[in-house]
Amino acid sequence: MDSSDEECNNSSLKINVGQTFHTWEDAEKFLNEYGLEKGFSIRRRRTESQISDNGNKMIQRVGWECGNAGKNFSKTTLMISFTTVFDEHNHTMIPSPSANIAKYRKLGEDMIQFIKFCVDGITSAQNIGRLLRGKFPGRKIHQKNLYNAIQAAKKKLGTGNLIPRVVFTDFDPAMANAISLEFSDFIHCLCSKVYNPILQEINSTQQNYDRAQGLIQKSINIAIAVNSYDKFIGICHGFILDKQRNQKLKIEIEDVANIKNPIITT
Repeated sequence: MDSSDEECNNSSLKINVGQTFHTWEDAEKFLNEYGLEKGFSIRRRRTESQISDNGNKMIQRVGWECGNAGKNFSKTTLMISFTTVFDEHNHTMIPSPSANIAKYRKLGEDMIQFIKFCVDGITSAQNIGRLLRGKFPGRKIHQKNLYNAIQAAKKKLGTGNLIPRVVFTDFDPAMANAISLEFSDFIHCLCSKVYNPILQEINSTQQNYDRAQGLIQKSINIAIAVNSYDKFIGICHGFILDKQRNQKLKIEIEDVANIKNPIITT
């Protein structure tokens, strides 16, 4: 509460933001009368002062609180509830808070987890944005925050799975020697031994991938059209879990096959 020279009407015994008093003593007297009428006591919580040019102490701001503020009472229920609400502000409300307040521009943790799930399922950024808007209707999604979240999820997914750099050249012994000397961390491969045998297979794989991407896009469009986001996401989640289980089982079988039989001797 700040000091002011405006008049105050004490007869109503109501506290409002912007209410003014001549002196700090008048303000404290009013609050004590207000507490007496309502049934609680008032105490000073904090006082901010400043030394003037002539050496006198001048009060700039005072904070009052209820005499029972800060006291803990034993809980008799597992439910969590608000005990005190102060829904008054000393400023005008900010228009369009989801766009003008930084805190509300951030993506929620539930949205971050959903983005990680989509990235793990190799979903494109465009489709992730569409699925987010369908799963979280009414939530403001800023493109910059969405892009940053997708990149962070991709970076985390790729950690520990680094692929070595490979250089492909035509057959040239001098070039091969130069690459091995200058770039020891690179792998050198000859184009004739790599591309020719598998070029046709790559082309076929790319065509299958393009067809699969088309089916995925169509499935997403249908899910959005019929408002079945959760069901569609559940199907994708189940598919990913099945692939992970099969991969884990395959690795375990290979490990068992590599165990030597102690009964067999050579």
